Amino acid sequence: MEENGMNGVVKEYALLEAMFGERDTGYTLIKQVATSKENRWLDIIDIRLQNGNEIKYYFDITHFFGK
Repeated sequence: MEENGMNGVVKEYALLEAMFGERDTGYTLIKQVATSKENRWLDIIDIRLQNGNEIKYYFDITHFFGK
């Protein structure tokens, strides 16, 4: 099955949920940005955990960005 942008984003959030629990309960989304670097597309997601720690996750979305 070919990956598309929506499927890829769903998988990103499924991973965050598996690690931290449901959004707005286990973690809070601060910001999500897609950017390019060195011919790769990245989805950068900043989250805040229940304990107040902030984490930035980088997902390489090159294979499905714009599809």
